[in-house]
Amino acid sequence: MSEMDVDKSADFQIEDIASEYGNSQEPYSNFIDRYFTARYAVDVRHPTDDYRILVHSNRVCIVTLAPSHELLANETAVDSVSFQVSENRNTLNTKISGKRKHNAQRVQPNTAIAIVSCSGEQSKSYKLVPGVHGKLLEMNKELLERPNLILEDPSEKGYLAIILPDPSQVEALKKNLLTPQDYEEFVKNRSNSVG
Repeated sequence: MSEMDVDKSADFQIEDIASEYGNSQEPYSNFIDRYFTARYAVDVRHPTDDYRILVHSNRVCIVTLAPSHELLANETAVDSVSFQVSENRNTLNTKISGKRKHNAQRVQPNTAIAIVSCSGEQSKSYKLVPGVHGKLLEMNKELLERPNLILEDPSEKGYLAIILPDPSQVEALKKNLLTPQDYEEFVKNRSNSVG
């Protein structure tokens, strides 16, 4: 068999495999779609206080604003992001250590983790919450330098926090939060009832 014959047969086989398997699955559009399961916490503290929770298979959750969050709907610029959520509590001042994340701050779904200040037609502040309970592992420090990331790229670079739920709560968390399809239906019904 000549070198030319080998190349032709190899190309033919690769094309067959690609056509057979390439159409059976949709390719993942990005890293998040591939490794995380999206869930939504809606109306956490009041209507349109909605959060997207990205749950990894290792149970780590990344908290972002949902597309329907009031901040994304109402604001065009963010002046600042503060992690000093009360006089005695700064969510950046967590010094966690060890495999079990000792000293991590515990948060509840409606615990304030950040305050976003916006000025536009009206100056307004938004208290942002995680939407889930667990240990607060990290806040997105980049929001201090670039607060508009919350508006520009809320699903990735503008994420709010990384939370580690209790192992016994992960399945309940997934079950109690909305799937992307349920979320879309909920937002549609909410806007129909308001309008």
